[in-house]
Amino acid sequence: MLRCAIIGYLISGITKNHAFFEMFYMELMMLVVTGAIVKREVANIAELEQSKDQLTSSPLPITNLI
Repeated sequence: MLRCAIIGYLISGITKNHAFFEMFYMELMMLVVTGAIVKREVANIAELEQSKDQLTSSPLPITNLI
């Protein structure tokens, strides 16, 4: 939706002068922050999947049977 809002802003900018209108900058900021959050969460999920695969592929050795 942020991309659609930016496209709408750019299309409306053809007919109007919005040089100092803050909404464009706020939309860009929201887009960058959202992208950073998504990248972080994807990295966390990948790390959890990798650790889960390591745990299931090599069982821990049993020591001290007594």
